[in-house]
Amino acid sequence: MSVLGLDSCKGGWVVVTANTSGILDIATAPDVSAAVDRGHTRWGATTVVIDIPIGLPDRSTRATEREARSRLGPLRSSVFDVPIRDAIYAPSRAEADLISRERAERGVGAQSFALAPKIIEVDAYVRDRAPSGIEIREGHPEVSFAAMQGAPLTASKKTLKGALLRHSLLARAGLSVPLDAELALKGTGFDDVFDAAAMAWTALRISEREAFPLVEPPQRFSDGIECTMWV
Repeated sequence: MSVLGLDSCKGGWVVVTANTSGILDIATAPDVSAAVDRGHTRWGATTVVIDIPIGLPDRSTRATEREARSRLGPLRSSVFDVPIRDAIYAPSRAEADLISRERAERGVGAQSFALAPKIIEVDAYVRDRAPSGIEIREGHPEVSFAAMQGAPLTASKKTLKGALLRHSLLARAGLSVPLDAELALKGTGFDDVFDAAAMAWTALRISEREAFPLVEPPQRFSDGIECTMWV
């Protein structure tokens, strides 16, 4: 059985398809729907893990971010609190910040709001357009890499040391990524490919019933979606 790992990039999404024998395909897709369709139609993938928030809070923070940060040591800042739903859907960061301060007593950072289009895309897909029989879960690459290593990583993914470590961890896990994979993919970097592969690793663990949610039971907000990262 094959699975998909998705990570956002400038060109849309990096999609890594894998099974227990290794990586089957590395590609890009313009949107989540096209990514899942490619993996499902071509490879029969039914489990998808995405590095993007799924399940948006109404007035609070999400417990899954707090749990993720507790597992990451020096790299805990790679996990940021997701803005509340109405702030994500606001037309500007200024309005998003105002909404969030009024309802959640916290602002909206530039990095958080920059991801709003991707969060909205995944939110709409999960709520309205995901095909039946496709399991879509949230993951976080740094949480997955820490699990692969058995301890938090200390080197940033943007450094040579960090990149080589992540490549090595994936290879040891049976997911060898060609070191020049990103060169054939428009609008991506090597870190995007490694992150998508880490999400595929988590998807494999879910399909083999080895994964677990960081928050159990998962939170549910007004959208009714289970909210927790998986690893």
